[in-house]
Amino acid sequence: MTATVKPETDNLSSGLGLADIKRDNSNFRLENEPNKEIKEGITVVHKDDIDSQAPLIILTGWANATDKNLSKYSEFYVDEGYMVARYTVPIKEVYHFGGYQRYALTLYEQLLQLDKTEGRPIFIHNFSMNGCSLFAMLWRLLAEVADGESIKARVKGVIFDSSPANVMPWHVAEALSMGHKAWGLKMAVKVATTSFLSVHRFCCYATSLVKPNVYETQFAYFMLTSFTDLPKRQLYFYSENDPICLPSSIREFQSLQRNQGVVVDELTWPNAGHCSHLKDDREPYVDKCVTFIRGILK
Repeated sequence: MTATVKPETDNLSSGLGLADIKRDNSNFRLENEPNKEIKEGITVVHKDDIDSQAPLIILTGWANATDKNLSKYSEFYVDEGYMVARYTVPIKEVYHFGGYQRYALTLYEQLLQLDKTEGRPIFIHNFSMNGCSLFAMLWRLLAEVADGESIKARVKGVIFDSSPANVMPWHVAEALSMGHKAWGLKMAVKVATTSFLSVHRFCCYATSLVKPNVYETQFAYFMLTSFTDLPKRQLYFYSENDPICLPSSIREFQSLQRNQGVVVDELTWPNAGHCSHLKDDREPYVDKCVTFIRGILK
């Protein structure tokens, strides 16, 4: 069974003072049709006979990921009897980290406020920094809304695929260029992105000399490092030669989490592509995900 949830763009808040948001299930509709690519929306999949207490797995996609890409991950979760929500922020519509805020609000209003997801244990499976940016904004949002703490308590674990990392402008440019096949277009994207983000990064540095917490508001990685209440069970997948999210940065984040009492598990590869671990080595990847969740649910 597949359900598509369309965001209400005309009701999106520009701030995080959202404590009085009310439940609205009117735009949630079930469609008996195959999975399909959705550029702006949430796709929910599950078996017809799903248990009322089965966990909700939220997949937050990497830059340029399609719903079809994420369906390859939801497949093994659905086989386990879980409910899965697939959601990718359209990177072409996000020009800065703050742009993820409205998508976090959509995820909160159109998924976490649904009757059918209420009370379920939650696991969030993030891909690259596009997924982590959405996760960071969602976690920040949950600190502001009335039922946010109760939702946080239901998030039993988080999975990071090829993330999180302190990505430099050229790393972001590399990630964005992966969605283009033509060499000329790839190079144009790299040059333009690197130039723009380098200026932005310099401005953030200059501002940070006179104003505190600048990086935490401008970059997902630093916002994530500022949280002290992330889920206490975390699983990481990453490659030792990832050209976008460097393993050294991921390990720094892991170290910070361990210092906060988090149980960290990981599966690494010496030579694998960015966000391609399932494709390159499916069996160990699936086994690790399923074992991780089963162990927590016991």
